[in-house]
Amino acid sequence: MESIFAREKLPFRKVEDFGVIHNGSRPVYLNPTATQVWELIDGRSPSFEIARRFAAAQDVSEAARPQIQASISTLLDQLRRQRLIYAVSDAAPVPEAVDRAADPP
Repeated sequence: MESIFAREKLPFRKVEDFGVIHNGSRPVYLNPTATQVWELIDGRSPSFEIARRFAAAQDVSEAARPQIQASISTLLDQLRRQRLIYAVSDAAPVPEAVDRAADPP
């Protein structure tokens, strides 16, 4: 199961390709890659979807995608430990489509 993360409501700004999260009096600086991931954290997408969207935007080869997934998972864990994001829930597999028309009334 993959966790779904949401950003804490903290001031964020971009300076060129870099990000700055203002966590009280302690700014957290993000490199361009971490900034792109930060912007993909929407409270609805599981980490594998964040990695998929990041890889697609960067035109990453299929062979490199497992490494991207691992790196993004590590980054999400670091952001969570710094209390910049939090787990909303664990994403369950999407159930098979159900034909409601076949159900009795």
